[in-house]
Amino acid sequence: MRLPLIALLLASSFAIYTAVKKHLKIQAALSLFYETAFITPPVIAYIVYLEFYGKGALGVGEPYQFILLLFAGLFTAAPLMMFTAAANRISMITIGIIEYIAPSISLLIGIFIFKEPFDFVQFMAFVVIWIGLGFFTYGEMKGRG
Repeated sequence: MRLPLIALLLASSFAIYTAVKKHLKIQAALSLFYETAFITPPVIAYIVYLEFYGKGALGVGEPYQFILLLFAGLFTAAPLMMFTAAANRISMITIGIIEYIAPSISLLIGIFIFKEPFDFVQFMAFVVIWIGLGFFTYGEMKGRG
């Protein structure tokens, strides 16, 4: 048994991202612009690196794939702008609860649609997480009242 580092890193990054978004209270479009400006230089450097060593998409991609890639940016930006707008309007506890719903839906899709293995131990871990979330949410809501 080992520590789920990727899951912990992912959860931590979402928590930090949300906390920063909530603290700064910047308009959604402006926030997305800053994020894009921050991440663009390393991404361009990585793309140039891949292309230089022949591992990039330009040499092997079809024209329709480049069009799909352009739309992927739009379809990524739209939910990010909506998330930023929502993060500025609702409480952190609500955002936290919502961020547990998506992975839970993914788990259910994996189990029931893709027939992924799901044993009793994994089920109990899922139940314990949601029980803990219930206690945490109850405590937060009671503390506000």
